[in-house]
Amino acid sequence: VAEPPSRCYKCLSVVIMESAGGGFPAVCMKISIISVNRERIPDPLLPIGAAIVAARLRAEGHEVRILDLCHQKETAPAIVSHLTTWQPDLVGISLRLLENNQMVGHRSYLEEAKEVVEQVKRVSSCPIVLGGAAYSLFPGEVLEFLDVPYGLAGDAEHSLSALVRCIE
Repeated sequence: VAEPPSRCYKCLSVVIMESAGGGFPAVCMKISIISVNRERIPDPLLPIGAAIVAARLRAEGHEVRILDLCHQKETAPAIVSHLTTWQPDLVGISLRLLENNQMVGHRSYLEEAKEVVEQVKRVSSCPIVLGGAAYSLFPGEVLEFLDVPYGLAGDAEHSLSALVRCIE
């Protein structure tokens, strides 16, 4: 029985694995990162954290697509279309904001995040990983509230890479 690969490299158009026993063909993953932030006031925000994580995963040979829900009129059809077309092996959910921090017109975004998680679970059986600035504020509570098996607090480009290697 071969030991599990330790690192994934993309070399030209061929992906190889490095392990203690020598090179093995890669089983790199298809990963979707969904940025759930839909707040546009004062300005829409780019999902920079998700992009940094995606770049790291791509550098390791994984295929990654980002779905930014900020500019989607309806989230459910966008999620269904994205997941059924892409069929990822893993879904990362990036939480940027927990609330709008306004005294008048206060809104929590956790219910919206829960709807996104539930939509992902209806469409796909792949593992879900939470991350992002908002998740990092209250990781235990958010993980429990959203009922997701994995969550990464803090900068996740290295920790998600490690988790992906364990899941592979």
